[in-house]
Amino acid sequence: MKRLIAGISIACFLSLISFTMAHALPSLQVYIPGSTAGNVGEDVETWVSDGTIPAGEEAFKFKVVVSLGNDKNPTYQSVSYLTLVLTVPQSQANTGIISISDLTPQVGPPFDTREEFLPEGVTFDNHYPFGKENEFNYIVFGFGLTVPQQTGLYNYNAQTGEITLDPNEVGWEQDFIIQNVDGFDSVHFDVYALFSYGTLNEKNPDWKINPGSHDSTTVVPEPATMFLLGSGLIGVGVFLRRKFKR
Repeated sequence: MKRLIAGISIACFLSLISFTMAHALPSLQVYIPGSTAGNVGEDVETWVSDGTIPAGEEAFKFKVVVSLGNDKNPTYQSVSYLTLVLTVPQSQANTGIISISDLTPQVGPPFDTREEFLPEGVTFDNHYPFGKENEFNYIVFGFGLTVPQQTGLYNYNAQTGEITLDPNEVGWEQDFIIQNVDGFDSVHFDVYALFSYGTLNEKNPDWKINPGSHDSTTVVPEPATMFLLGSGLIGVGVFLRRKFKR
């Protein structure tokens, strides 16, 4: 009987851990409203946008979500050194333009390698596209949180394509407006930060980055493609006009 009770207790405990892990939010997320879950080359399970303003929105923007954990027992007490990293094609890094409201790039962008801006000892090796310096450069912004802390955060999960509310997560969801982007075929959005534990916890602070399933990519339509599309529509219009004149 004791073994049965012990077995049931362990099973319940493991189920609880599994449930908690399945429903816990990542510490960091980047999401572009109106985007769809998909793949862009090697960048799999990301939120993909074409850079147009979604219906019902007044501007093209993205969201940064920061979670400290469950409101009853937060994993972390504070967050600092919030940093936005935009990864752009290497050949366009020095000619493209991007400006974001209230953000100023750090000195020296675009960076050729991640070692130039990441904290010492931090590499984020398993996070695409970090480490692809032969293909991409990095434009880096530091920022602070200017919105109130809230309880209840959304989980923007590109792996499942679902957006769900977790009412027990505490943290911040802040919007940034992209005022201008030009000259890039694509822009990949990531955010990293330093998370600190409570004062009674002796663990060292953690440097964390959003998971690959919780980042965003803007793929900008090529002007030539848009020109060809426009020319095609004009051609159709001319053809129809001549047809009806006959």
